[in-house]
Amino acid sequence: MSKLTNRFFVSSLANKLFNPATLPFNYGSCCLLSTLVNTAKPSPTEPWFTVSYIAIGEALLGGSCREENFSKLAACLKTTPFKLRKFEVIPACREEIESTISSHTKSYDLVLVSGGMGPQHKTKIYEIVAAMYNQHLSYHQPTIDRMKEINLLSGRTSNPELPQEKKDMAKFPIKAKVVYPCTTQWSPIVIVDNQVHIVSSFPNIFQRLVCNYFNAPVAEFLNLNPTMPENKHQKKQVSMLPS
Repeated sequence: MSKLTNRFFVSSLANKLFNPATLPFNYGSCCLLSTLVNTAKPSPTEPWFTVSYIAIGEALLGGSCREENFSKLAACLKTTPFKLRKFEVIPACREEIESTISSHTKSYDLVLVSGGMGPQHKTKIYEIVAAMYNQHLSYHQPTIDRMKEINLLSGRTSNPELPQEKKDMAKFPIKAKVVYPCTTQWSPIVIVDNQVHIVSSFPNIFQRLVCNYFNAPVAEFLNLNPTMPENKHQKKQVSMLPS
């Protein structure tokens, strides 16, 4: 398969996998897709996209746990058109989260945010991001269904019902895109305003999600405007899909 044919096939397959009308899509086909994308590595003259990563957590700043996601993310992006340009660890403070996300979205094509999820967190990342984009939270039924299915398949429980605090973890901004890069995890990547990507901070989940996600044709899915190498110091331009 020639490089040109290879890219055409990847683009065609991308249109099927990442069609917003069919979300949440089945990411099971991405094993083949990842192989195809990786065989067509970006060259220095090809367009690329900038990425930043914000990790939220008092435990990280206090030294009680080690940050493991940054290096894995950087390694995952090496063979993709996405370039990691900034990594920042911030406390679980609403004002700081808002100001940091706002700053990053003005400078980078995609912004990954991890932390601030789960019933143990007083600072709720979905609530904060929803408010930033004038959205309210809503239960996402496909995610709740995945929670139930994966819990039953794991054999840890025979009860299909979920406790309320578990269901609350599936309350997302109402206009968000929700994708499931890993078929063995219920955890999604929640995408707000086509730019802010909210991901679980647990290393084994984070790493599976982001590596699968970025090895698929994300740029086509998000309809991104690339940054050409000669313009890499200019500010980003992102063409947003309609909500």
